[in-house]
Amino acid sequence: TATNGVIVTYGQTRLIANRLTLNQKTGDVVAEGMVNLQRENELWQGDRLEYNFLTKKIKAEEFKVGQVPYYAGGFGLSADRTNEVYSSHFAYVTTDDLAEPFYRIRARTLIIIPGDSFQATDATVYIGKMPVMYWPYYRRTFKRHPNFFVFVPGYRSLYGPFLQSSYHWHA
Repeated sequence: TATNGVIVTYGQTRLIANRLTLNQKTGDVVAEGMVNLQRENELWQGDRLEYNFLTKKIKAEEFKVGQVPYYAGGFGLSADRTNEVYSSHFAYVTTDDLAEPFYRIRARTLIIIPGDSFQATDATVYIGKMPVMYWPYYRRTFKRHPNFFVFVPGYRSLYGPFLQSSYHWHA
């Protein structure tokens, strides 16, 4: 057990917290207070986190995670690196990396498969605090889509505000 700011490094994984309790035999750790867990190119943040350095399982009550260009946050996270699936309840996903993202997809249940996709049930798209679209089920791949839209907003003094849009079609 350690307090007053602790850093634990094991292989490629680094855990920083105000307080933590570690069982060296099982690899279990309970970290509390400004918790940051960095492994490979992922960064997990929360107030309380349970993690196992050997099995790489994560459990968190409230969390934020980022893997460029996608970011997520929510409550009730459980993650298992053996089957590569993260699941959470009352969560959101966004590409806006601010503490309060301007746009996001909030979902009752969010399942993230790293490097592949995310699945959201009861998903609502928010712009600011305004809900603008609802899907009972939404799935999005992290891989590049062959067909996609591009929107570029702008402003010209002669014409005023505009939205330049294009659709890319892969034949």
